[in-house]
Amino acid sequence: MAKASPGGDSYPHSVLSEPILASPNSCCTETYILIGPFKNEGRSKNVISYLKTRFVRFLILLIKNTQDVPKKVYNFVPSQNFDEPWTDEKLYKKYGITKEEIAFIESMIRPMELKDE
Repeated sequence: MAKASPGGDSYPHSVLSEPILASPNSCCTETYILIGPFKNEGRSKNVISYLKTRFVRFLILLIKNTQDVPKKVYNFVPSQNFDEPWTDEKLYKKYGITKEEIAFIESMIRPMELKDE
């Protein structure tokens, strides 16, 4: 994950930059925060699907107050079983998010496309 997010104060926010799926034995600078490593590419893609949800990015936004996205802004983000991909619908159901809460989250957080990696 990029350690800085796209700028802008307009709503809805994107909160995070596009996650990058790095190949094995890659290295990077402090420009990025590493999440992983994971046992296989499928699990890594499932983590990316999770990070792209509005639910996760809303929880990050609750702590994040600048373009900087340090490790601490992930404090409210719960860990999941990454044997499966995640969607907002699954997360809203899992955590009992009401229709009103969903509407608020979706008014605050811009959708992020799920691309085939």
